[in-house]
Amino acid sequence: MTLVPQLPKELYEARDAVIENTHKGLEPPKSLELIHQWLETEGWDALLGVIENETMVVNIPRLADYAFNDEEYIAGWLEDEQIITDSMRIGHVRMLIKQAIENGDGWEIPSICSFDIQRGDGKTAVISCTIAPQGDDGPETSWWGVYKTHEDFLRDLKKAGLVPVDCIDDLTDTEVLKYWKTKGGSS
Repeated sequence: MTLVPQLPKELYEARDAVIENTHKGLEPPKSLELIHQWLETEGWDALLGVIENETMVVNIPRLADYAFNDEEYIAGWLEDEQIITDSMRIGHVRMLIKQAIENGDGWEIPSICSFDIQRGDGKTAVISCTIAPQGDDGPETSWWGVYKTHEDFLRDLKKAGLVPVDCIDDLTDTEVLKYWKTKGGSS
């Protein structure tokens, strides 16, 4: 059994300042970087250790950049003169998302994590990030910020087009189409 590392006492002051700023709606203090550094090294198992705060997301804007457009659709799937309907676009996007989930390499399907912190008085916050592979260089952590809850982090991700895999079926057709680029270059 592996023990999950605990935030070292020398980082408690930074932790407390991060929580305070989060609850006051202020930018995180510079000392947040100290916690980031710890999480990327000695605290890696703590960052990845809480299964409830880790999931995979579909980076829809990244996938859309090269695959959600009329030209790609025609080149790979249709004849040049075939008329493309929104219904066809929606079905194609949903198929591409499903394929990305099944074959995800981490670029379109990164992991997300949040690390819970709590002060002595019971106030809490979560430090959040995405993690994507960088080949031989290992994973790359992109810090997203500090939120009051993991659910707040998930809402922010969804606004940016990073949708948890288990919520992908909740995307409406309108949401799917907003990422599609027609022959004219826009959705």
